[in-house]
Amino acid sequence: MLFGGKGSGKSTFTNRLLYHHPPNAIKHFARIAIVDLLECPETQEKIDQEVWSQLIQELDKDSILSANREKLLSLFHDRFDVAKRQDLAGLKEDSETYNVRLNALVANWKADREYCAVKLADHAKRERKGVIIVLDNTDQFSPSNQDYCFTLAHHVSTQLDCLVVISMREERFYFSKLHGTLDAFHNSGFHLTSPKPETVFARRLVYLLRLLDDPAKTRRVAPEIDDEQINNVKTILRVFLREFRNPKSHLNTFIKACAHGNMRLALDLFREFVLSGYTRVDEMIAEPRWTLQIHQVLRPMMVPYRLFYDERKSSIPNVFQIRSEVNGSHFTGLRVLQILTADMNALNPDYIALSRIRAHFADRFNMLDDVEKTLDVFLRGGLVESNNRIDEYDEAIDSIKITAYGRYIYEVLAHNFSYLDLVSLDCGVHDQGVGDSLANFGNLDRDLFLSHQKRERISARIDKVREFLNYLAREENIEREVYGLDTQDRILMIDLRKKYDIDETRVLRSANRNYGQNANLGFDELNGIGEADE
Repeated sequence: MLFGGKGSGKSTFTNRLLYHHPPNAIKHFARIAIVDLLECPETQEKIDQEVWSQLIQELDKDSILSANREKLLSLFHDRFDVAKRQDLAGLKEDSETYNVRLNALVANWKADREYCAVKLADHAKRERKGVIIVLDNTDQFSPSNQDYCFTLAHHVSTQLDCLVVISMREERFYFSKLHGTLDAFHNSGFHLTSPKPETVFARRLVYLLRLLDDPAKTRRVAPEIDDEQINNVKTILRVFLREFRNPKSHLNTFIKACAHGNMRLALDLFREFVLSGYTRVDEMIAEPRWTLQIHQVLRPMMVPYRLFYDERKSSIPNVFQIRSEVNGSHFTGLRVLQILTADMNALNPDYIALSRIRAHFADRFNMLDDVEKTLDVFLRGGLVESNNRIDEYDEAIDSIKITAYGRYIYEVLAHNFSYLDLVSLDCGVHDQGVGDSLANFGNLDRDLFLSHQKRERISARIDKVREFLNYLAREENIEREVYGLDTQDRILMIDLRKKYDIDETRVLRSANRNYGQNANLGFDELNGIGEADE
């Protein structure tokens, strides 16, 4: 059993171990068969067919099944011996009847995929090669089909007398080990931890730079690229490499926190960042010492190909979203994160009983449905994690704790100007006037963006965020009165507004550098903004 978190590199590990850097025992004395079920339909019949079909294809390295009949009869010698005593008895070997009947028997034997796999494994053993089979990407299936994959792997191991490695998600492994199929079998489990994202990105970028240092290799991939374009790409890659080697870099910090060990998600986020229309590649080329600011990372990640943010199409959740249609609050997400961060150990946060969180929101706010839906979003997004590694809301979860990503959103993004600017239009609001006002700001934002009026757009966006924050402050005051919250309950908007004001000052100060002392942004005191994508 090879188990690890989502995107931890289980497939990469097995391919590297078995193909790219195999030990001598595997390199010289093993026959490898990796069965990839990534695109297999999720039915047990299809899984069974796909496993045996790929097994035969991977084990038949000598193309015996497509060879002449003599080689096939040598492979199927046990059934052939029986057939000579039974089905073919009394027939002359050079007769037409004998050959027709034998051909039909061989066709039936070839159609028996399980039998073919067993005989191909025996053939490999006669060549002094042990068989190693990997069932990969079984963790995409439902729990019942994951259990079926394990029982199928056990059957394959027994029939072929070989080693079978099967990959599973952590949460499914532990659950099945205690309550499911795995508790009935003896097996060896090996945990695979996720690599550090900064290490993965740094190595890939160094590899690319090494390729670009050899124009001949580069032009094999992109024949049309010229020397100037190669130098421009190298400049951009060096900017990214410097960011990932800096532990305080906004790009490095954001991807590391957001991916939460999922390297597939980290790579997807970086690809969206690079390909986004908001990433100012031209400015990076002009200034090789370019340092990315948080807004230059956040907007490309949250809305890589669109003007407006939509939580359903983004990897970054909206913590101010009301999720219950019956009774919900803009502050449920923040309150959950607040509970999980209270008196926590920064290096190893404590698990908090899920029953305690549910009881708190049910008794004090009557918002059990809202907090359950919020926890589902947080678990799926990696802001919190459960003690049994289940990554969606389920009453089987005993306790949860905040992750580095949850802390990052709570301590950094929740009061960040760019984040608030994007999520404000995605929130359902209780006040019709505020909803109309935010919609008007959204239309104005679009018009100013299309007409390239940067200063006016910045002014409108800051007005929009202030309108949103004023509305949130009023909503919190209403909730404090309706639910009778006492002084022990922290007033979220006071802390959030203080931190936002500091960020807005940074925004204004940067605008002053970009647009000059006479930039007319409509404020009493101009300090600037720094949105390279604006």
